[in-house]
Amino acid sequence: MWFQVLSPGHVDRLGGPPEGAEDLGAGRHGLTVDEPERWLPSHPDSAAVRAWGRALLAGCLSTPAAVTELNRARR
Repeated sequence: MWFQVLSPGHVDRLGGPPEGAEDLGAGRHGLTVDEPERWLPSHPDSAAVRAWGRALLAGCLSTPAAVTELNRARR
């Protein structure tokens, strides 16, 4: 999504607030990644904007391998 509210836990996993994040108080940060319309699948820049967002939040995102491992551990 083009806007995320990051909890203190998210910020910790990222090693600090990402570039451009706004302090919302209580350890939370707001992160706006580009403009909403550029996230639409029909926009020509959508793939690049999504990649940028994934890069900014990589420390909070799971990989397919990690998801598979979590699912195995739950069984």
